[in-house]
Amino acid sequence: SLGDGGIDSNSQWPVAVDLTDITGDKNITAVGAFHYTSYAITGSGKGIGWGYDHYDGLGVGAASSAARPKMLDYSNVTGDQTVLRFAESGYRYQSCLLTTAGAPYCWGINDTGEAGVGNNSRLSRPTAVSRTPIAGDKAFRTITIGSQHGCGVTGDGTPYCWGSANNGRIGTGVNGTTTYEPAA
Repeated sequence: SLGDGGIDSNSQWPVAVDLTDITGDKNITAVGAFHYTSYAITGSGKGIGWGYDHYDGLGVGAASSAARPKMLDYSNVTGDQTVLRFAESGYRYQSCLLTTAGAPYCWGINDTGEAGVGNNSRLSRPTAVSRTPIAGDKAFRTITIGSQHGCGVTGDGTPYCWGSANNGRIGTGVNGTTTYEPAA
């Protein structure tokens, strides 16, 4: 996923990422290289991604890998769309972003509820993590994704997790179940 337009290309030297398909602001302020995909944030706060789109893990709205960066599909994002940071599972096909307003959005395989959207349906574009079960400050300060679960910390310092609770990984005291929405 070099983003230089080549399919399955490799380079022992740095190559420039090809921003030909990006409209608007092409000034990149942050970049992250993950297991199968790479993401960047433009100067205007929009997210772009490139790489392997297995199980809709790229977030561009259509199941197709991208040899060059594409704009994320924001059709499910409401309110502030300025990306603060990205998170991606290093092992599976799941990604998330956090907006500057503290709204978490996830997409990808979601077969164990690791997107936190209330179900285990595959998601091809950023979709809001359910904040219905959260009491108090519903804005997240941070978000992270494991192989089959996700976690975040809200503005009041409360940690929430969701997804597969196998081996106690979501910290709710229950083992072997799935939680489709954030639980403290």
